[in-house]
Amino acid sequence: MADRKLIRLSQLPERLAREKLEVCGWVTFAVLVNKATPQSNSSGKTSSIWKLSDLHDLQVYVSLLLFGEVDKEHWKTEPGTVMGILNPNPMKAKDGYDGVSLSVDHHQKVLLMGEAQDYGTCKAANKNGDPCSQIVNLNHRAGGERN
Repeated sequence: MADRKLIRLSQLPERLAREKLEVCGWVTFAVLVNKATPQSNSSGKTSSIWKLSDLHDLQVYVSLLLFGEVDKEHWKTEPGTVMGILNPNPMKAKDGYDGVSLSVDHHQKVLLMGEAQDYGTCKAANKNGDPCSQIVNLNHRAGGERN
């Protein structure tokens, strides 16, 4: 971490809008909250898109795109996993998507650290009876205390 700028994931969209983070060493920490089904291209290489949060601001999510060796190394990672991401590359915005997307060029730039103690999903059911899939920070319960 020496000489690296720590940036909270939920602050990343505003920081990228005003700073050129690519020119400095930086790191962020995140929790994997959702994984899209991996895709294969015509040459058989797979890629994945992960939805990340820092559980601080559950309105802000960042996508991490994994290609090639990075995807091959980390495809088994489960939602709820805490990770550090070193010098991710901001990706250009695509038409119709205004969120922040990142990628990394080496699998060792994603450091899996364990399971997020505060990661959870709501326990209610939707009107149709399906389980709720809304992400919650278990530390932000009424009164702010853990059970």
